[in-house]
Amino acid sequence: AVGAQWHPKLSQFRKLVSCRRSMAFQTFSVQVRSLGGEAIAKLQLPGSALVAELQGAVAQTTGVPGSYIKLVVEGGRQLKEAETLVASGVGPDFEATFLVLPVHRLDFVRACRDGRGDAVTWNYMIANGADINALCTLSEKQRPQEPYMKHVLHRVLATGSVVPYMKNVSALHLAAHRGFYKACVFLLEQETFRRVNEVTGTHHDNEGDPEEDGGGW
Repeated sequence: AVGAQWHPKLSQFRKLVSCRRSMAFQTFSVQVRSLGGEAIAKLQLPGSALVAELQGAVAQTTGVPGSYIKLVVEGGRQLKEAETLVASGVGPDFEATFLVLPVHRLDFVRACRDGRGDAVTWNYMIANGADINALCTLSEKQRPQEPYMKHVLHRVLATGSVVPYMKNVSALHLAAHRGFYKACVFLLEQETFRRVNEVTGTHHDNEGDPEEDGGGW
């Protein structure tokens, strides 16, 4: 009796799985529009493509890095980067609104801290308000992202020491401490970067930005 009750539901589930599998091989067409309704791009991707891949395609068209792009579909629902187009619940022919996230003043410093980005993304950050000369303070209470902590652990095992509290650290300090070579080279090539010869804890920034004193980290 129990099997008889659940059998129809199991059948429906199998049909749904079969439908999604077939849609994964189907070509999805998406019309990307600005918040004002202006057509930005008409793109085609397989249903198995990740939303992150769609964002990457939009990035190539607009020049805005994918990390600053959000796509919203009908009903105000934001597409999740890690989902496939099929799993996101959109149809094979849909529209998405293109939103650009604002650049924060400390975004470049945070990118160096976390080992994120490339020259294209960093240049975009700087051109839109990120300050490559910003200073930050990392305390024992703050918890950087997991990859950074793994790097710190390796450093402790290799050298027997680590600085748990870093005051007034620059993007170069963070990139070097992490071993983020590309970011170090990028910084040293920037004529506007002024923190080359500074030592942590010696510079007193009087700008009063609370995020440089631990907030937001």
